[in-house]
Amino acid sequence: MPAKYCVFLSALLLLVSCAPPDTPNQVASDPSAPRPTDTYRSGKSLVKSNLDPVVAPDNLFPFQPISQLKEFRHSSGLFTLKVPEGWKINDRLEGGKLAVSWVDPNKNGVISIEVFPSPANANPQELVQVDRQFISTEFGDFPEFFMAEAKPQPDGSLMTVWGYSYTQEQQSARAVFNRFLQQQNGLTVILTVGFLEQNFHKVETPYLQILASFQLDPKTAFPKSAPAQK
Repeated sequence: MPAKYCVFLSALLLLVSCAPPDTPNQVASDPSAPRPTDTYRSGKSLVKSNLDPVVAPDNLFPFQPISQLKEFRHSSGLFTLKVPEGWKINDRLEGGKLAVSWVDPNKNGVISIEVFPSPANANPQELVQVDRQFISTEFGDFPEFFMAEAKPQPDGSLMTVWGYSYTQEQQSARAVFNRFLQQQNGLTVILTVGFLEQNFHKVETPYLQILASFQLDPKTAFPKSAPAQK
């Protein structure tokens, strides 16, 4: 994999590989007020940072516009989600957490969903603090790292916006992640979308449609083993 892709992808891959939290901790925030966009019918908004714009040549950080979405139904039956055509999927169940991610062909856009049984007596505010602590610990030393305060969304989820800058051939780009945590039917669900900030106008509408499309099947139990994908 070209070096320019590794830093961006490492964030999502590390996040989805960690075990589900079981002990709430506190984290000192590094606020950077994001710019909200209109919410879609899901009640979630997509935001970018409030930092000075960073724009790199598209040939160094290419991104193919999302032209079509298709419905993905997990083989366990646990959830459905619309995802972009042609994005590479990584699906695994490990450490008590189901983690599914999709990466765009140029590896400059990512979508992930993490689902795990909610720890006993843990509320969303406590869980999001654990998640923020992990993000801060793992990525706090990255260039221009920022993390805004967790914000309640109209649908009841808590959104954390964070990111950092990285350089390829003396050109910088900023990776931004919108991460939504919520609890449903005894499960904790974390939806994450990641993008290069300069591509915000390309991903805003389809990402909002993706976030709005998520459906958790209340009749399906959390899988105990990883089912084979069809």
